[in-house]
Amino acid sequence: MRYFLLVTALIAFGTATAQPPRGGPPPHAGPPPHAGPAEPLNEFGRFVTHLGVDQTRAILFRQGTDCDGVNPGVECVTLNPAPASTGFNFDDLAEISLPGGASHSLICFSFTPFHSMNWHNPTGSPAQALSSFTPRFRITNAALDGLTNTSTGMPFNGVYESGASTYHESWRLDSGEFGSRTMFLSRACTGGLVNANVLQALGLTEDQVRDFFATPMTITFGIGGTFGLATGGQLAVGVRLYGD
Repeated sequence: MRYFLLVTALIAFGTATAQPPRGGPPPHAGPPPHAGPAEPLNEFGRFVTHLGVDQTRAILFRQGTDCDGVNPGVECVTLNPAPASTGFNFDDLAEISLPGGASHSLICFSFTPFHSMNWHNPTGSPAQALSSFTPRFRITNAALDGLTNTSTGMPFNGVYESGASTYHESWRLDSGEFGSRTMFLSRACTGGLVNANVLQALGLTEDQVRDFFATPMTITFGIGGTFGLATGGQLAVGVRLYGD
């Protein structure tokens, strides 16, 4: 099947760890906790620092028993027969670790999905095809231990989680009609995965925000979404992080 052709280029194994340039971290990296005068918690006038790059493991979408025998390291989803849609959610598909002080006040991102899918409407009447997915992330940072997320009233327990809606499309397929999509697109930053303003809105003080960015952190990535009338394909997301 032709959607296998893209999988070889998509599958990436292991983790990526940000490394400072030779000679130590860049001169604009964030200070350690309470070291020297506190700088304003914003990114204006600061240099962009590239922090790491990785790619999620590929997710295959197949019908019936076609997920049997899929290679380890590749996720596979069995698609529901039409007209039912198929939801999916995978965590821990990629990981980037950052040293303390890697960024000053935000973690920016570029998400680049590699998506190829086929659709067919066998229902005997017009129906809606659907393609919708969201990259998700989880930041593990010891500076969040013992703190409470004031927006939920729950403790962080060292973890902050969220997502960045990236793609949603729904369109009509007539009875018996086939369709296909192949796309390479990107969504970039805006407010980033996390920034100083968001952390303060969640209840952190300025000193606690500085501790957060001065503490090593691990960011893991997943993907969740829904497909409707799909017959097979694959999805992976490239991730690049940068900061200030």
